[in-house]
Amino acid sequence: MAIRLLAGGHAGGASVRSDEEATSRFRDVAAACEPPPGHESAVIAKRLVRALPLVAGMTDAAEQKAFEQHAFRVSRALLGRDLSDQLEFPRMATAGLLRWMRWKRQARTPSTGPPRASPRSGGAGTSSS
Repeated sequence: MAIRLLAGGHAGGASVRSDEEATSRFRDVAAACEPPPGHESAVIAKRLVRALPLVAGMTDAAEQKAFEQHAFRVSRALLGRDLSDQLEFPRMATAGLLRWMRWKRQARTPSTGPPRASPRSGGAGTSSS
């Protein structure tokens, strides 16, 4: 909600597309006010991501590694290629990841409306974004 308000949006009922546009505008303003991250920022950011499995209480090494890779992938998708590269995050594909995660979350959430179709089917409930 704060992002929508700061970006000139409104507090309720906005579509996903307008949320994304508002977030993009907010990110652009923030980027203009902040210097690019330096090496120290990259070290800190990578250590934070690598600490997530431990904070989540994971003890199995394979599970920790998989979670760490997922955290880097989601972070890269959220931050974008340029900032992720500046933070020296591992390069990995992120195309469609956020849309898939949003769809997966919505599929788990009980709905009062008609059933949602999968994003690939092109049926009801999908967007053209």
